[in-house]
Amino acid sequence: MNVCGIKSKLLSPDFSNLIENYDILVFLESKTDKLDILNIPNDYDYFAKHRTKFKRKSGAIVIAYRKRLTKFIEYPHTESEFVQWISISNQLLNIDKTLHLGCIYIPPENSLYSSDECFNEIETELRDLLTNDCTIALIGDFNSRTKNKDDYVKPDDNLLQLLYVFDDQELQNYMCDFETLENQSVPLQRISLDIANSNDFGHKLLNFCKGNSLFIANCRCAKDRGIGAVTSNNTAVVDYLLLSPTLFSSIKEFDFILLFSDIHCGIHVTFHGRVTTDTTTPPITRSRIHWNATEQNRFVELQN
Repeated sequence: MNVCGIKSKLLSPDFSNLIENYDILVFLESKTDKLDILNIPNDYDYFAKHRTKFKRKSGAIVIAYRKRLTKFIEYPHTESEFVQWISISNQLLNIDKTLHLGCIYIPPENSLYSSDECFNEIETELRDLLTNDCTIALIGDFNSRTKNKDDYVKPDDNLLQLLYVFDDQELQNYMCDFETLENQSVPLQRISLDIANSNDFGHKLLNFCKGNSLFIANCRCAKDRGIGAVTSNNTAVVDYLLLSPTLFSSIKEFDFILLFSDIHCGIHVTFHGRVTTDTTTPPITRSRIHWNATEQNRFVELQN
């Protein structure tokens, strides 16, 4: 959720109640720095990445999470101020791999804080984190308008035949990742209620998806399936969830929250979780003590 300043929001009991509905929350444009202490609910802790290139409080990605999840999540240290990564253990999620979730805030084009290298920075860090035993998702405010343009490349038969000739299995898998969506009955064709033309960041986002085998979840999942609802100022789609193709089957809920932001909708997403007792505090077992009167003298001696 882009909150455009989080400290004032935390004064509202309704905002605290919202937090307590979730296990992990990502707040963008929190406008905090390292000296700020956030008054979040007692059962939660938080991690923050602040901008360091500007003196004025701006940006800042804050991630709040239930304390009981501490041992299941990590925050890889990376340099880009456009993303904070969360590594979530597969013990929590119904997937076979660790999930690296990138929490994104990309400032608007041509703003004081924007950069033409934002997507390159995020891509570099993504590839540094990517291993065979992990999968990737990105969530946040990309300030990218993509309309309904394709976020994948569908190779023609001639190219596929060429790939098979060279027997490059990794490249074949990459070029055919879109089939994973088709096999899960996830629509390839995107729909969007944002009728404006794609902006420059929109084209970069689409190329980013194509280059890293990520797919936009908006309009493809749950309540937003076949809709492509606007997420900002009632006109634009700039807030996204991007997923590796195998993650679509792990999405239980996908929707938008209309509260506590300036002009943005918050993204609400629920992953299927594993049934585990590791995330809860085990009950305290107390044994009953039986007093034996014949041993009272020995008890006194032991105390002395």
